[in-house]
Amino acid sequence: MKKFLLLGAIIVALVAGAAVFLWPPANTITFTATNVGTEPMRSLVVHITGKSYAIGDLAPGTGKSLQLHPGADSHIELALAGHPRLVIDCYFSGGYSGSIAAEVTVDQVVAINNSLIFGAY
Repeated sequence: MKKFLLLGAIIVALVAGAAVFLWPPANTITFTATNVGTEPMRSLVVHITGKSYAIGDLAPGTGKSLQLHPGADSHIELALAGHPRLVIDCYFSGGYSGSIAAEVTVDQVVAINNSLIFGAY
C-alpha cells in the first residue's frame, strides 16, 4: 500500500513539473505585429494599460514579437510616428496567457489572430 502511495506522489510531482514547462505562464501574452503594408512603420510602440513596449522600426513584410505582461483589464494600441494610434480589437487581463498576432499597415489593422486562455484551462 505504501508503495502505491509513493508511486502516486511521484507521478503527481512529475505531472506538475511537466506542466510548469509545457504551459505558458499565466499573465504572459506573446504579441506579434507584422507590417503587411508598403510603408515602413517608424518608432513603433505597443501600449497596454499601464505599460509600453518599444518595438522600433518595422519594415514592410517584416514582423516582431514581444512578451506582454498585463496587470489589469487591457487591450493593445500601436503608436507610430506621424500616424494615429491603431487599436487592436482584443481583451485580456492579469491571468491570461497565449498569443495575439496582428497584421497592420501604417493606417489600419488588417487582421487579428487571438489565441488567449485564462489561467491553466
